[in-house]
Amino acid sequence: MTPDLDAVHYLNLTRGLLCASHVPRPHYLRLQSTWCEQKRWGDILWTLGPDFYQHLATRPVTVHDVSERPRTTRACWQGLTWVRFACERLWNAPPGPAIGRSGHGMTDYFSRELAGLDHRVKKHVRYFRRFHTGQPLRISICSGAAETLHPTSTED
Repeated sequence: MTPDLDAVHYLNLTRGLLCASHVPRPHYLRLQSTWCEQKRWGDILWTLGPDFYQHLATRPVTVHDVSERPRTTRACWQGLTWVRFACERLWNAPPGPAIGRSGHGMTDYFSRELAGLDHRVKKHVRYFRRFHTGQPLRISICSGAAETLHPTSTED
């Protein structure tokens, strides 16, 4: 992946902080893999913060995270896929498929979860629709093991 110079870079707390030395002017977010495992999709959307949503609506975003193993973290492969999916639908952005780490489609599952979200969470995310440029949402991931960071992307 060629680095996108226009991208806003986020370090996912806590292990994403290991990337701080090579990320100029980082922003921070907390996307918890435990919440992905617990299927707390509404909590994930509720707690990302306006800074993240504003940037996602207007420009490319890159999220940096580090796993204990040489693979993409659950927070990134599942959590960011969910965030992109939900924002695309709630902002009327061009939708893309939701693909999991092993290539399994998550679109049907995420559609059901989005339909069942609490109204206040949908309203919170929809607020940022007014800033969306109409372009496809671009979230890239830079993740891996602490010793061998390698970039991947959620774009299809």
